[in-house]
Amino acid sequence: MPDNRLPVLILGQGLAGSCLALEFLKYDIPFSVIDVPWMSNSSRVAAGILNPLIFRYYTLSWRAEQYLDFSKQFYRELGETLKKTLLHEQPMLRIFGENEAKLWSSKVQLEKFSPYLSKELLFSFDGIDLRFGAGIVGATAWIDTALFVSEVRKLLKERGLLKEQQWSYDQLRLGVDEIEFEDVAYKSVVFCEGYRAVNNPYLKDIPFRPVKGDVITLKIPGFKSDYILNKNFFLVPLGDDLFRLGSTYTWDFTDEKPEPQAREKLLSDLSTVLRTKPEVLSHVAGIRPAIADRRPVAGRLPGMDKAFVFNGLGSRGGLLAPPLAHYLATMISAQVQPDAEVDPARFNRKTI
Repeated sequence: MPDNRLPVLILGQGLAGSCLALEFLKYDIPFSVIDVPWMSNSSRVAAGILNPLIFRYYTLSWRAEQYLDFSKQFYRELGETLKKTLLHEQPMLRIFGENEAKLWSSKVQLEKFSPYLSKELLFSFDGIDLRFGAGIVGATAWIDTALFVSEVRKLLKERGLLKEQQWSYDQLRLGVDEIEFEDVAYKSVVFCEGYRAVNNPYLKDIPFRPVKGDVITLKIPGFKSDYILNKNFFLVPLGDDLFRLGSTYTWDFTDEKPEPQAREKLLSDLSTVLRTKPEVLSHVAGIRPAIADRRPVAGRLPGMDKAFVFNGLGSRGGLLAPPLAHYLATMISAQVQPDAEVDPARFNRKTI
């Protein structure tokens, strides 16, 4: 039947905006997207690794138990619909440092870790130095974020739901019952502009802490791996002797250009375990939209009934974006209780 409801305006079509748009399509929520595709590399550069563990502290990552299967199914179903391989379910080989095997063996005895960590340890792997051993995380995967964003862009264009144009916050008018953008009325607006949200006057209370990450594409002739390798780097196998190596965390930066010192560090770290000299094919960088308390924001802006934000996914956007997009679509289409951990109002209640 005809739908005379006002559409929701999504500003930004990175990983967050793409997932939200797909949820709107799924639940028949009218919407329109405006994006400047040449502005940021973050979603196109991101490795998209779905990993439930934080090895630095040997803890489960935030909401991994709730979100991992949901996100895998989200990408799997979309890939089947598009006839594209978006999700690569691939175990991770965690290469141990000194004394790490003992820590792994103690964690695997705990109920919450046992679904993810293998009890058996490895001490040999062709082409890799495992002087302290390694363990396997069996629930990991990676998504091709560049392909994902590109395919969603293509889908939105085909349906007339995307405008690629430069825009400014001055073009936005927030009213009590509706909002206007370029004199067009919308039900509400969702800000999904990634790290550039630091310039958004409506989000000034959110303590964004953008961080640059460098990623290198390598060719490693003769080296074979069915695992995502992880140490103080990740190495994702792409097929045909190609691998993606990353990633760095640079907090002080002036642009999105790749950092020579980041390249040197990544290659140096890899050389401590890899016995084959790799060939560098490309080196790129992107800026992750992170937040000071290391939690994303998804929800209604305080005091602005028609304005929402979906941002701050950081380095785990592939895992977090689908379930949080589902939550936000539900919030916009119905009255639901805000999730306190991702609610932007949390910054009005405390100082970061």
